[in-house]
Amino acid sequence: MNPSSLPDDETRQRIGPWSPDELPSLARFEPETNFPVRAAAGSGKTTALVARMVGLVRRGIPIDDCAAIPFTRKAASEMKARLYTELRTTRRRLDTQAEASSTQQRHVGQALSDLPRCFIGTIHGFCARLLREHPLAAGVPPDFVPGLDDRDREDLRQRVWQDYLANVWETSSEQVEHVAALGIEPSELNHFFGQLCRYPDLDPYVDGPDHPPDLSSAIETLREKVERWTPALPDDPGTADAKPGTAASTLRTARRMLEVRPLDDPAAQAELIELFDGITTADTRKSTDTTIRGDLTKSHWRDQDLADRLDTELLPS
Repeated sequence: MNPSSLPDDETRQRIGPWSPDELPSLARFEPETNFPVRAAAGSGKTTALVARMVGLVRRGIPIDDCAAIPFTRKAASEMKARLYTELRTTRRRLDTQAEASSTQQRHVGQALSDLPRCFIGTIHGFCARLLREHPLAAGVPPDFVPGLDDRDREDLRQRVWQDYLANVWETSSEQVEHVAALGIEPSELNHFFGQLCRYPDLDPYVDGPDHPPDLSSAIETLREKVERWTPALPDDPGTADAKPGTAASTLRTARRMLEVRPLDDPAAQAELIELFDGITTADTRKSTDTTIRGDLTKSHWRDQDLADRLDTELLPS
């Protein structure tokens, strides 16, 4: 939607002018006015805030004099990315306009260089930063560290996880048996619990199917491909193999898995399929990225036309 078609466009222009297609004018921008904004989710509050920060930069306010305090770390991360993108877009638009202000170009360029010095984080992070910067004035030790240190935090996390497992074993042992039937040991979930502790804003996917999907057909298809193409690989992987993650090394890893593992449970089957995830788009001779392009050059295969056939058959565009 074009912002100029919105009924509150005039107010948005005063808060932070923004346009998806062109460099917005600062004619109605009011950098010295405070604006309390109350609006529903998805109405453009973040867009307006980022646009205001960009407008302030264009008016000469250093980016490290700006701060944004969203409610969660996830929102803060997204806002940092949005601000970076908008600053880059603004610089590009300024560079392509003959009548653009050289002063604004300089301000925006400096803001991109100094962006890490702009605080965008939660209120807890903001207060912790103030205490670290002014410990004596706040009456805290100079080596003040907010919250638990890493070792105490990890010890606490392990205790909570072990207590949880013990409670599940005692009250809902069928849940543990169900996880084990999927080929997953409870101890393997410790890593995911750690991820949730480090990123509490993550919304884990928990509404999966009652039964794992039947992957046997996909496994057989991959087995046929691996058996057909691995004989074409050179004998010496140390000199001819591609970098990890590309087609040649993926085929070798898959061949080893098929030789030493039964692949009779969903977890093992999914692990084999995941080996090939992404190579259909990332691993191609047509790529300009030389770290992956060499995987399909003729030097990696016995026959000179195998690269073309692999590119067409196993790695379709």
